[in-house]
Parts: sequence; C-alpha cells; structure tokens
Amino acid sequence: MKMKSPFLLFAGVALFAAALGSPSRLIADPAPGEAAVSQWNLENFEAGRVPNAVAGGPELTIDSEEAVPELIKDESLNGLRFDHGEALTGKSSQIAALQGADPSGKAFGVRVTLLPTTRPAGAYGGLFQAMVYKESGFRIVVTEGLKVAVEIFDGVEHHGLNSQSTLALDQPCKVEVRFEEDMARLYINDNLEAEKPGIYPAPFDGNMMIGKASGKDYFFRGIIKDVTIFTFTP
Repeated sequence: MKMKSPFLLFAGVALFAAALGSPSRLIADPAPGEAAVSQWNLENFEAGRVPNAVAGGPELTIDSEEAVPELIKDESLNGLRFDHGEALTGKSSQIAALQGADPSGKAFGVRVTLLPTTRPAGAYGGLFQAMVYKESGFRIVVTEGLKVAVEIFDGVEHHGLNSQSTLALDQPCKVEVRFEEDMARLYINDNLEAEKPGIYPAPFDGNMMIGKASGKDYFFRGIIKDVTIFTFTP
C-alpha cells in the first residue's frame, strides 16, 4: 500500500486542528429555529461606529469621545479592546426581543465572543447591559473572580445566574444567555453553566451598553469580537 507523504499528513492534521481551534470558529452558525435580530462584528469598528449586520437593526456608537476602544487585529481574537471604561451604546427600542417579547412566542438570547485579558477593575466588568437596575431588563458581567454572572429584573424581583466555570485569561470564549417562557439559562462555550425556572426579564427600551456596566469601575478588560441578539424556537 502506498503511504502518503509525511508533509501531506502533517498539513492535513494542521488544517483540521486549525478548523477546530481557530477563534473564528467560536462564532457558531445559526442553529435550527434560530434567527439573528441584531448582530455586531466589532472588527468593523470605524469612525466611532459599528454597523449592524441585520438590516434595520441599530448601530453601536462610542459612549464617550474621551474613551475610545482600541481596534485589535491579528491577535488570538480580533475585535475591540476595552480596558479603561470604554463602551459602545445602541438603541434597544429597535429590537423587539428586548421590549418584552411574548414568552408564549419565540424566546430570545444574547451571545458574546470575548477574550478577557485582565480581571475587572471593579466588582464586575460589563459585557452586555440592557436594563434599568431593579426594574427591568438584564445584564451579563464578568466578576472579579472571572466567573460569568447574569442579573435579571422581572419588574418585581432581582434574579441571578452564576457560572460554575472560571474564564481563562487570554483565552477566547463564547458566553450565551437564553430566555424562554419557563427557563433562563447561561452557557459558556456551549456548556450549560446555570439555569433557573420561571425567570423572564421585564421589557426594556432604553440604551444598550457593551464593554461596561452601570456602577463604579464596572468595566470589562479584554477584547470583545462580536455580540448577537437572536430569537429561537425552544
């Protein structure tokens, strides 16, 4: 039997490993029954703005001219580096899922691809926020212990989801939160980290924020590649 050349075997293994391990592979294709309603690739940051890949969806803009995130290319994860309180904002009023999607209809979720480089400066570092504290909406944060936490406000009570896993510094990962009629779930790299029944955020139609959360020094320190808001059929 004729043997393949060692070079070809090595090249094949390398290509296979790259397909599995490349950070870009962390961005999953839509699952059956899933549809993006807003999607921002932060590599497309230009002149203080990030366009929405979904037609009719809101763009993101810098929160302050004095704090502009750095565009990172050709590293382990391309995107925007947040470090000293930089943030992007956008209008959630253009995203029906955040305004109280009927729980009996399609559920929705938020997915963030990121790479933490340093622990948050404060108790939390905000990844995605669409909320009025203690009233409505929710936010996803990285804690100072590098866990992922989700704060959810249903109009009456404050609920939380907390990851069991710890994020590794300088390693790309995918964080995802899903809300259904009867369950809220938190995933890291497609692994279920936490779930609680009967939790659904109250409608929110203010400004979203990416890169930091409301509070003193609650800013994320690392790279965010993309953020997707999607609906899905449970």
